[in-house]
Amino acid sequence: MTMRTCVDRYGDHWDVFEVYPGHRGRDLTHVPEAFRGGWLCFQSAVERRRLAPIPLGWESWEDEPLLAALEETMGARRRTPLAFDAQRPPSRPSNGKTELRS
Repeated sequence: MTMRTCVDRYGDHWDVFEVYPGHRGRDLTHVPEAFRGGWLCFQSAVERRRLAPIPLGWESWEDEPLLAALEETMGARRRTPLAFDAQRPPSRPSNGKTELRS
């Protein structure tokens, strides 16, 4: 599995990797149709987002286009526990978009 890490302008580290549902023989009816073919997961210490469909060639993108794709993501409930040392980020713009680092 390919995993990338990028850092946004707030200093948040995002792990980026592909997710494919149903590899364990599970029924996919609970998965929204747009995500049944898989999605790109963006995961930070305090948040998880997903983008479907998986963009072709994302593994070789520079950080800037990868962070731009982050802006197109949908939030998803984080199922893995937060690290004990994880801090909630300071208040951010409330427009729902993540800004790119300069």
